[in-house]
Amino acid sequence: MTKGITCLNIEMDAAVVVQLVKNIDDLAHHPFAPLINACCALMKHFDICTLLHIYREGNSVANELANWSYNLDLGILYFDEAPGWIGSLLIDDITGVAKARLVCPISL
Repeated sequence: MTKGITCLNIEMDAAVVVQLVKNIDDLAHHPFAPLINACCALMKHFDICTLLHIYREGNSVANELANWSYNLDLGILYFDEAPGWIGSLLIDDITGVAKARLVCPISL
């Protein structure tokens, strides 16, 4: 695989997408089946590739990069190093800085 990466851990805040990828055999008529199949094909390029759901507060770098990606053309973009504008979030993620998560209270 490009850049010599053989083991990849993917953390994603979209629980529904994680389930779709993990249950790919049930996607025959799903509108996103071609996209999900393409993602699964990319994942097979790695010797080990895991996909886990996490809340976006658990990986603020990925969340910020995902938001930034809306400004890009479709395709794959590789970084040789983290962009400078993401530095403080990267340090927070590495050191495990806790982030608050707002949730709606459940009414009984």
